[in-house]
Amino acid sequence: MPPFAFLLVLAGLCSGEGIVPAGPLSGAEGGTVTFITSLSPPEKPFLTVSWSFKGVNIITSTSTNVTGPGYVSRISLNRRTGALELRRLVPEDSGEYTVTITPDGGLQKQGRTTLNVYAMVTKAQIHSPALVLIEGKTLTNLTCEASGSISTRVWSKDGQPLREDSRVSFSINNKTVYIHPVHSSSHGNYRCQVSNPVSTETAVYNLTVNYGPHNMTIIGPWSSSPGQRVDLRCTADSIPPALFSWTFNGNRTQVNSSVYTIERLGLDSIGNYTCMAYNTVTMQGNSTLLSLRALQKVTTTMKRSLALSLCSLQVCAVLMVLFALLPVLKAEIHTMPEVWGYVGQEVMLPCHLIPGQNEGIVTQAQWDLQAPGVNNTRLVVHVVNSTQTSIHKLYMKKLELSEYSLVIKNLDIEDAGEYICTLITFPSGPIPGRTTLFVKTQMPLSAGVVSAIVISITLLFGIIAATLYFTVIRRCPTSSRNNISIDTQNAVTDPSRPSLIKREDVSCLTVIWTLSAVLLLSSSLLSLSLQVVYSDVELQPSNHNRVNFSYNHVTYSEVNMNRRRDETLYTQVMRI
Repeated sequence: MPPFAFLLVLAGLCSGEGIVPAGPLSGAEGGTVTFITSLSPPEKPFLTVSWSFKGVNIITSTSTNVTGPGYVSRISLNRRTGALELRRLVPEDSGEYTVTITPDGGLQKQGRTTLNVYAMVTKAQIHSPALVLIEGKTLTNLTCEASGSISTRVWSKDGQPLREDSRVSFSINNKTVYIHPVHSSSHGNYRCQVSNPVSTETAVYNLTVNYGPHNMTIIGPWSSSPGQRVDLRCTADSIPPALFSWTFNGNRTQVNSSVYTIERLGLDSIGNYTCMAYNTVTMQGNSTLLSLRALQKVTTTMKRSLALSLCSLQVCAVLMVLFALLPVLKAEIHTMPEVWGYVGQEVMLPCHLIPGQNEGIVTQAQWDLQAPGVNNTRLVVHVVNSTQTSIHKLYMKKLELSEYSLVIKNLDIEDAGEYICTLITFPSGPIPGRTTLFVKTQMPLSAGVVSAIVISITLLFGIIAATLYFTVIRRCPTSSRNNISIDTQNAVTDPSRPSLIKREDVSCLTVIWTLSAVLLLSSSLLSLSLQVVYSDVELQPSNHNRVNFSYNHVTYSEVNMNRRRDETLYTQVMRI
C-alpha cells in the first residue's frame, strides 16, 4: 500500500471524533432516548448512516434501510443529521453505541457513546422498630426502602443534613441509620431521598422520643404590688407533655395546670411557689421555684421626706442618723472575691448571709456559673423549707452544698470562671454575690509535707549516729594499759602529788572524732570519762638523779582520764 494511502485511511478513521456526545446518556425504563450528532445537514445526503449496539447492527441506511431484529418498531433515524431515536427502553439497552457516517465526497466519520437505562424509583418508605423510645435508655434504627434502580440515599432531619456523631451512624450504603441511644435531640422529622439520574423519591418518618421534663422555668414577676393580679406560668420541655402541680411554701395546692393565678396579691400570698412537672412515660419528675414578694408602697425616699416634714429639729437629727444606718440594717451576702484551687483537689466557694433587721430569712439558695463566652449555667438550686436540692445533671457527682457554700470536687481547668451565689430572702428578694475561681495545675508543698521531710532527714542522721555508736564506739576497749610517768624533777618525790599519764594508743578515738565531725555530732563525743584500774606503776628518777626513792611500785586504784584536742592526750592522777 502506498504511504499516502495509509495516511488517508488513518485520517478517515480519526475524522469521526466528537460527532456524538461522550456520554454516558441516561434513560428511564420504558422511556425514550435520542442519540444526536454534531453534524449539520449536508447539501447532499450522506451516502451511508449506520448505528450498531455492542457490534450488532441496529440500522444501516444507504439507498435502502436494513434494520436489526428487535428494533423495527423502536427506532427512528434522521438521515439528514444521522441522529437516532430509541423508544421503549429496557435495562438490556444499557451499553455502548457506535455511529458510522459516510458523506458524499468526504471522509468516513465515526463516533461512540454509552447509554445507561434505569428503573424509576418508587415506593420509598422508612421503617423503624415499633418501640417506646425513652431518652438515654433505648436504641433504634431507621431503614430506607425503595423499588427501582437506586443510586444514592441522602438523609436529613428537620430540614438539615443528618450527619454522623457520637449517637448517629450509617450502614455502608446509607440504607440504615442507627441511633444509640436516643436523645431528646433525636426527636423529630426524618427524610430519606432515594434517587438515580432519571428519578427521585422521598420518604418521611416522624420519630418520637419520650424525654423530660427538662429546662423548667416559671414565667412571672418576682414582686408585685399588693392587690394586683399575678399569673405564674410554668414551662418544661417534655414528650409527652408533662403533668403540672404546685406547692406554696412547701404546702400542696389544688392547682394542677401549668398556670397558677393569684387574683389579689396579699400578705397571705407572699412566699415560695414551686412548680412540679411529671412525665408519665419516662417516669421522671422535675421542679423549679419562684420567690414572690410584695412591693413596698412607700419608698425609702418618701419616708425620709415625710419624716423631715413632720418632725422637730431634735427628732430630725435622730431620724437622720437612723436613715443613715438603713444600709447597714439591710441584709448582705458575704462571698470571697477570688478563690484559688488545684487540679484534682477539692475547693469551697463560701457564701454566707449577713442578716439585717428583719431581713435574715433565706428561702432559696442557688449557684450559677458564668464561664467565658458562655451564658449563665444554673448549677444548684436549694429550697430551704423543703430541703430540696436540684443539681445540674452534668455536675451531679462534682458539686454539693455546705449550707449555702458550694463545694467543687475533683477540680478541672474547665471549672475556672465566675460563680454567682444568689440567696433569695424573705421579703427582700434575691441578693447576689460573685466569686472568681482560678484553677492551677500543680499544688505547692504544704507545711506538713516540708515538716515530714525535715523529720525524715533528722531520723536518718540519728540512725547513722546510732549505727556508728554500736559499730565503732562499743568496739573500743573499756580498759587499757598506759605508761605513767611521775614527776621527779623536784627535790622531794611525793607520790600523792598529781602525776602525768600519757596514752600511746589513740587510733580508735581518732576514727571516732573524724566520723563525728562528718555527722556534726563531734561536740557530744569530745567529753568522755573512762574508769580504768592501773597496777605496777614504775617510778622513773629525774634527769638529775638527786633523790633516791624507796617506792618502786605504786598501785593506782582509780585513774580519771580527760581527752583534749591536742596531738597527745594527758590526764592527772587523782588518787592513789
